[in-house]
This record gives sequence, structure tokens and C-alpha cells, in this order.
Amino acid sequence: MSHCTSTLSTCAALAVLASASHAFADVTVVVNATKDATIFATTAGADPGTASGKGPGLFAGSDGNSRPKRSLVTFDVASAAIPANATILGVTMTMQLAQIAGQSDGSNLPQRTFRLFSLRQNWGEGPSGLPTKATLDGTGQGFTRQIGDSSWSFANFDQSPWTAGGDVVPAEIAAVTFAAPYVLSQSFTWSTAGMLSDVRGWVAGTVPNNGWQIRNDAEATATSFLAFWSKDGAAVNGNPALAPQLSITYTTP
Repeated sequence: MSHCTSTLSTCAALAVLASASHAFADVTVVVNATKDATIFATTAGADPGTASGKGPGLFAGSDGNSRPKRSLVTFDVASAAIPANATILGVTMTMQLAQIAGQSDGSNLPQRTFRLFSLRQNWGEGPSGLPTKATLDGTGQGFTRQIGDSSWSFANFDQSPWTAGGDVVPAEIAAVTFAAPYVLSQSFTWSTAGMLSDVRGWVAGTVPNNGWQIRNDAEATATSFLAFWSKDGAAVNGNPALAPQLSITYTTP
């Protein structure tokens, strides 16, 4: 039974406050990549012995000689300190375009589809590419592979081999098509139910957080790559906003 003896408007206000105390509040947190890298193949699909753990760019697609490149990225979702009783509602990965294969004007290029795959094996970022350059010029073939690098044949050179091209769950968790014009510093975003499922598992600790691999559907086509800024490229340019970012929206009681 209600014991409110004030005016009707006061009682209504108290009821609203009581209801609000049990409402849910949406929160969005953004975390940067904790490690990222590019792996490279020869035209024949072999490991060329190069890697890019600390290079400024993340490449996906092929160069003018039809040599494929794929990117790897991991986000430390634990650093977001999401409460155990939270419900994660949505996730979005954002990357900033840094280079277009063969040109700077991407207005007339065909559309590109980029797929995300869940990595099944932990991998090393490695030191290749140090000292990191402030531009991507001359970095598209990677650097001499070093101990701790991930590469086409190794999750962690030279201790942990993996399936050639990266050990991933075969079914992609995202497939997003981007159409021209492509503009340098343009933001590319991915947000799918598969990504949401992965992040929920990472936060709950029920799925190992090995991160994602990024592939370009046109990687068998010469001069097809697009490259994005890596976290190391963002750091050397003094602009953290260039780094790959993961936005997580959740709600708590």
C-alpha cells in the first residue's frame, strides 16, 4: 500500500525516481589494439621470411606482383573493466585508411570486401619494423622476420608454427563491403553479430581472446590492397586516434 500523502504531482515524481533507480544505463567504452601485425605470402603462397610486427601499416590484399597480405589485430577487452553483470549490446571495430595500392586517389577503384576471421591460436607481434616509420612508403613487403614475429607460417617465429596464412575458424564473423571513393584517413568500420559473440566470449572468459584476422576478398588480384594505420604507426605520428579501435556498448542494472 502506498503511504504517499503529498500532492498528486509529488507522488508521480517519486514514482518516476523509484522506477529510474531500477533502469538500465548504456555505457560505451573504446579500447585500442594491444597488438597488430601483417603477414605476407609469395605469389605461390609460401612464406617469404618477412613480417611486420612494428611496421606503421596493416595491409590486406595483394601488391602489384599478386603477393597476398593479411592483417592481425587483438584488443585487450579486460582493460575496459566491463562489470560481470553487464550485457554487451554491440561492438564496432574502426580502422583508418593509410594507403591505397598503386595510387593515392581511390575514387575509381572497385569495391572491396573485407572479412574478419576469429584466430584460433595466440600469435606474436614481434619486433620486425623497428624503428617504426611515420609513413607506409617502402613497408608493404614487410621486414626481415625476427624471433617472436607472426608470419605466413608461424604464429610465433620460430617456436609456434600454424596453418599457412593464419590459423582461423573457417567461417568468417564479418564480411563488409566498402565502395569507392576511398580517401586517405577515411574510417572503415565493422559491426556484426559474429563480432559481438566473440567479444561476449572474451569478456566472459569462455572464449580465448586471440583476436581477428582481416582478409581482402581481392587478395588474388594484383594491386588490390588497402592498408590501415597500425597502433605503432599511430604512436610514431603522435595520433592515438589512428590506431585500430574497438568500441563496446553494454548495459548494467
